[in-house]
Amino acid sequence: MTGVTTLLCVFFVLTCARAGDVFGDWIDSLKVEKRTTNDEAARVQLEALVAASEAFKAAHQRYPKGEDELLDPEDGPGYIDRFYDEQEIQGYEFSVEFEADGYQFIAKPVKCGESGSTIFIVGSGKETMELDCK
Repeated sequence: MTGVTTLLCVFFVLTCARAGDVFGDWIDSLKVEKRTTNDEAARVQLEALVAASEAFKAAHQRYPKGEDELLDPEDGPGYIDRFYDEQEIQGYEFSVEFEADGYQFIAKPVKCGESGSTIFIVGSGKETMELDCK
């Protein structure tokens, strides 16, 4: 190889390596953005479940026995528009439990660190707990 050819090859390799770093950084930032978006969506979904459960209690003087009462109550329009229990929604799996004196809702990432970074737990009359899933 001539000196010019060698120089071009070295330049090409260094340029490709740098482009790979930039591309990799861009991919990483997209992953972080998606994880953050999923975390926020899970928080909003839990807030909607809490609001629906509390509205049901205000109207019926008791908590619902299950999601079906929130989705299709006998006395009017639904408080929610879908089931959440054991459903995967935007990278999170939801757990919904009702008892006579309240409820507990949990949202945890399907793949910790990839689809989300936080486990959210909320019970009736309690603040939402946020736990790092790692």
